[in-house]
Amino acid sequence: MSLLTNPDGTVKVYATVDDQEEKILAAYNGVGSAMRGTKEIKAAGATNAVYYNLTHSTCPAWLKAAVRTDAAYCEGRAAAFEARAKALRAKAASLNTEAADHELAAQFWRLDIPSEDVPSGPKM
Repeated sequence: MSLLTNPDGTVKVYATVDDQEEKILAAYNGVGSAMRGTKEIKAAGATNAVYYNLTHSTCPAWLKAAVRTDAAYCEGRAAAFEARAKALRAKAASLNTEAADHELAAQFWRLDIPSEDVPSGPKM
């Protein structure tokens, strides 16, 4: 298991790093945890500790490179994208079926039905 992944294979989003030594110190799932963890690491003596969102564009190049070399992290990210794609495809199939039903209903309402064939209600 990688420092950047959870036991179930999902990925962590935030990492506390030492920017001067270019070393990953810890990783977290949420920003609150990252802030608390970074504060604790600084209190323990790592004065250069900062946290980054691993998916954000402001993440330094050295950290992006380190993340890309972590096979478990990359597999976790790929699995998350595949799961989202599968969900979107299922939703798209459902929406396509619903759209076809609406098109049939529209076609029904556009039929040219002569007025004498249209049943009328009782006259009062």
